Amino acid sequence: MIERQDTLFYFVYIAALVMGTIIRTLARGRSGKDKVSGPVTDRILLYITYLGMGLFPLIYIFTDLFLYFDYNLPWFSGVIGTGLIFFSLIVLWKAHKDLGKNWSKTHSVQPDQELIQAGIYSYLRHPIYASYWLWALSQPLLLHNVIAGFSMVAAFSLLYFYRVPREEDLMEKAFGNKYKNYMAKTPRLFPRRLFSEIR
Repeated sequence: MIERQDTLFYFVYIAALVMGTIIRTLARGRSGKDKVSGPVTDRILLYITYLGMGLFPLIYIFTDLFLYFDYNLPWFSGVIGTGLIFFSLIVLWKAHKDLGKNWSKTHSVQPDQELIQAGIYSYLRHPIYASYWLWALSQPLLLHNVIAGFSMVAAFSLLYFYRVPREEDLMEKAFGNKYKNYMAKTPRLFPRRLFSEIR
């Protein structure tokens, strides 16, 4: 293998990947939903996201396959990427904790499902998606390679823009005006209220 710079950040990425897997596994245990179901398109886009988040970065880290597509960034980009990826894990953990048994891997509403508006869900409608956007931003800062660095942005964009409008439509049908009011006061991804409270 060709020697590369900033290999410390490869270990950071692998550690984050392990931690993210643990968070998702524990969430599946709490919700009792342990397999992917739902529409075929939904499942395909989920698997594509896993490729962008896991497989392509690991291929890059452990082989020379994508080495031709490397680029250079200053060392502190990896420090910023480290902060972003671990912040994304905090958001992911908090979102799953607050959602509890109401979490589902696919967009579906169960008969006993509640509309969660407390905790992190009082600031964001989609904190799990927000955590994955943070992850996608961190990836090119940690893995200085066009394929490995940007694979999550490309893959997750497909899932996000396909899924969120359908998910919100489903929630609106299930919860009616309650969800409409929640949408009106709570942004999708950027916690405006949190920043106004800090000020």
